Amino acid sequence: MTQPTHPTTQPNWGTYYQAVEGRPPRETLLNALTNFDAVPLVDRSLDRVVTPRSAVDLGCGDGRDTVE
Repeated sequence: MTQPTHPTTQPNWGTYYQAVEGRPPRETLLNALTNFDAVPLVDRSLDRVVTPRSAVDLGCGDGRDTVE
């Protein structure tokens, strides 16, 4: 049986957010933060500051990773 391409009912986001509230950050985020911080801002071999880094959150979802 095929699934409809568009849901026939509206999602209940309030119920979803209540179900996921208080969950810890995902392991993938913690690993990314560890690796992000592992790269030095100063390259001592070149005696210069490396270009500052940025991170972009492409979607908040339930927000559990935004607190970190």
